[in-house]
Amino acid sequence: MNQKITLCCDTKKLWEIAKFSLWIKTSDDSRFISDKIIDENSYKVLRWRDTFRYVYIFWWEYIWYKPKMMMEKVWAWPRNLKDFLKEKLIFKEIWKSIQCVYDNQWLLWNDTVNILFDVNEHFQIKFLMLILNSVFVDYWYKNNFSSGLHIKINQL
Repeated sequence: MNQKITLCCDTKKLWEIAKFSLWIKTSDDSRFISDKIIDENSYKVLRWRDTFRYVYIFWWEYIWYKPKMMMEKVWAWPRNLKDFLKEKLIFKEIWKSIQCVYDNQWLLWNDTVNILFDVNEHFQIKFLMLILNSVFVDYWYKNNFSSGLHIKINQL
């Protein structure tokens, strides 16, 4: 027997309580990502492969964040640096389930991740991380979206 679950309280969509962004796309990783700090525009960078549920691994890579130079090539998306220099949640975009990790180290992210930041003052970002990493949300997501391996911002 199928029963519809009715919530007893007000609900909010995630986009109503936080902002989202996508990853930084340099258009030329060999030029802008390296294992060395070049100057004051160098920031620690992680990729989707470094991201797991609740944890990330830093492999000592740096991104030389030069938006104007990045935009010299087609398909570069340097994004807004200030959105990365704050506490945020990072979601793998290409994965079979929702996995997010908390970042308060002002890391920049490259390669297919979604970023949640500027959470409404009525919510705590770490609490959102716990909910989003839950088995319940994972089950709900898999049963409501059949997009394969891509977890899109509009689905979050």
